[in-house]
Amino acid sequence: MTVVKKIWAIARDIGMEREDIYSVLLRETGKDSMRKCSQKELERVLLSLRAVQGHRDARSNKATKKQLWKIEQLEQQLNWQSEPQRLQGFLKKYYKVERVEWLTSKQAWRLIESLKKLLEKENSNG
Repeated sequence: MTVVKKIWAIARDIGMEREDIYSVLLRETGKDSMRKCSQKELERVLLSLRAVQGHRDARSNKATKKQLWKIEQLEQQLNWQSEPQRLQGFLKKYYKVERVEWLTSKQAWRLIESLKKLLEKENSNG
């Protein structure tokens, strides 16, 4: 099986959409097409997807529904709902994931604490 086929197979397995795959591709290689990538770059994308797959396979390690709900509540309180790229940027920078659903329970807890501190800081300044 070629690396490209493996990328698509893993992506399908973890429920990634086409735009998510290309987002990972762009993040890992700086390129917007798999055809433009070297074998080494494609393998880096594959490793990144396998890491996500590993997180998702560890069910006890997955962020809970309650954690995801709390993150959504904090996002609303920070008025980030109208600018989803703010939370996405935060996730990419500090947790190396594209979506909240891909966080581990530990990462979700850390994100919640970080968002609480941001909210506290915003409330004390404003």
